[in-house]
Amino acid sequence: MYLLWGKKAAQVVLAVCCFALPIFFIPLAAHESGTDLWVRAGLSKSIVKKVLIPGGTVPVQYALVADRGVYHSTDNGITWLAMNNGLPSDSWGNIEVQAIAVDGNNPSVVYVGMGGTGSRNSAFSAGLYLTDDGGATWLGLGKDMAGKEVQAIAVMPADTARVVCVATGEGIYCNTGESKQWLRLDWRGVEVRILSLAIGPDDSRVIYVGTQGYGLYGTVDGGTSWMEMNQGLDDFAIYDIAISMTEPRLMYLATNGGVYKSTDAGSTWTKLNGATKGRRINTIAIHPENVDILYAGLQHGAAYCSMDGGQQWMPLRRGLGNVTVLSLALDPRNTSILWAGTTDGIWRYVFETPAFLTPSHTSATASVTPRSEPTHTATPQLTATPSPARSLTPLATSTLTVTPLPSPTVTQIPSPSPSPTATYTPRRSPTHTLTLTPTFTMTAAPPSPTPVPPVPRETPVIR
Repeated sequence: MYLLWGKKAAQVVLAVCCFALPIFFIPLAAHESGTDLWVRAGLSKSIVKKVLIPGGTVPVQYALVADRGVYHSTDNGITWLAMNNGLPSDSWGNIEVQAIAVDGNNPSVVYVGMGGTGSRNSAFSAGLYLTDDGGATWLGLGKDMAGKEVQAIAVMPADTARVVCVATGEGIYCNTGESKQWLRLDWRGVEVRILSLAIGPDDSRVIYVGTQGYGLYGTVDGGTSWMEMNQGLDDFAIYDIAISMTEPRLMYLATNGGVYKSTDAGSTWTKLNGATKGRRINTIAIHPENVDILYAGLQHGAAYCSMDGGQQWMPLRRGLGNVTVLSLALDPRNTSILWAGTTDGIWRYVFETPAFLTPSHTSATASVTPRSEPTHTATPQLTATPSPARSLTPLATSTLTVTPLPSPTVTQIPSPSPSPTATYTPRRSPTHTLTLTPTFTMTAAPPSPTPVPPVPRETPVIR
């Protein structure tokens, strides 16, 4: 009797195992082979504010987690390890990292900016920190950055000398990377909170600043003068700035009311229609090989993809639902894989059809028509002026001089189609490097009584 009972028990256990093992391995199989759906990739129940996947031969990923600092993965997101040795924490143990950026030439070099000022001495709870060993150790970057609330960081995505710009609560600072000194730019809007920051991919003197409630500002001379760039905008909270690496005049903005597009380096903007219109967009990503393909991360709406420069949008919700997406990043080693930082951890989306990502450049709205001869006549264009409550009064009247950039060339590149298409190829000028003059003092100047960025009388066209 006991023998019969033991055989039946063994049969029951075997049946349960046969039924349960496939269920157990389904998440692992989905992680490796799931296509056209989102699969969880770690840090569940965490608010992942930023996910970064730098290029390079060593696969590494970084994640900025709210109140928990920096995490990284070296096994394609299977495991994530905290990398916070040397970063300050507040009295509750929270690590208030507010911004992160990676050097495109060296994935082991990472900058993070602290946003907390919880300790009695703010110098120990805020400022800019650097690691050159992939996050194993962090060091503060000098007295110029100590104690300052860092709001945004931008690293020039180029193969030239590393240029880093940092937006703080006391102004904007830039550094070439080789120097330990920081140049404080002539940005007087210290009372204006900065939500996003970007450097031109082909000219380090071109800097864009996205603000909270005042729209977009830009400079073409390394911060000597600034201009308002709000023509066509009716949403003035700029959460993200995306610039095409291959066509720098093509830009997108993520705002509180949808996605905006510019084909003239931000001089004018057009609000895109479709599913993203009227929705809060937290992040924008452009496909590195096809400027017609872009991705948008929404507040309480997962992500959307467009294959025609933002004219039509396809929802990417399968497996993710309506989770808020805070950050998007394409894997540079396999651009058919899209990563997302969300309010519920990190997720991964694999597109089933590789042809979906084949460069086509069929959208006329996403193409940039190069000019044979650059024009430099400034014409008044800023018709979308914020309300008086948001208006910025210029402190001084100045004449903005724009240094002409070399005219772009059109190179015929063969494509799979019978007829070749023209591809815009901007030139890089070796002179377009932010030069730090030793005569600048590295101490933040006290803010003026009415700290607002000056608005020149004329609006030049940024190149």
